Amino acid sequence: MSCNSPLHSPYYWIKIELKGKGFNPPKRGNCLNWKNFTSGLITSTLIFGVALLVLTLTISPEKGPVAIGAYLVSIFFFLMGIVALLEFFIRRWWQHNELLFENVKTSIRQAVLFSGFICSLLLLAAMRLLTWWDALILGISFILIELYFKTRS
Repeated sequence: MSCNSPLHSPYYWIKIELKGKGFNPPKRGNCLNWKNFTSGLITSTLIFGVALLVLTLTISPEKGPVAIGAYLVSIFFFLMGIVALLEFFIRRWWQHNELLFENVKTSIRQAVLFSGFICSLLLLAAMRLLTWWDALILGISFILIELYFKTRS
């Protein structure tokens, strides 16, 4: 069986199962490219940046846990967008990697971990529970999570 055989097509078995049901595999032009990725990420980062600005100017933290939760969620997504964009462009410039999905996957994962770390520190600080050893243990745990994902792939 050669590599050009239809059995090697990722959609071959799905076509057999969905035969006659109007299944059309996605066209190559509709794939994720770096322009679609960056424009979507920039748009969502700007939306959460505006939400963060509105929350900062209008809501007081003394209003309760809902205000703090909304503030932390907007900080999380705003930071995630900024860090993911920075990491994506640095990886594309540094590695010259043509595999877009490898850069995207790693950038998003590390952005989520970094944003989660910062928001965890902010939550502990808001509850007045943050000490330097807690921040150190939290940082080491996020590093271990990243190392787990890095060795798994």
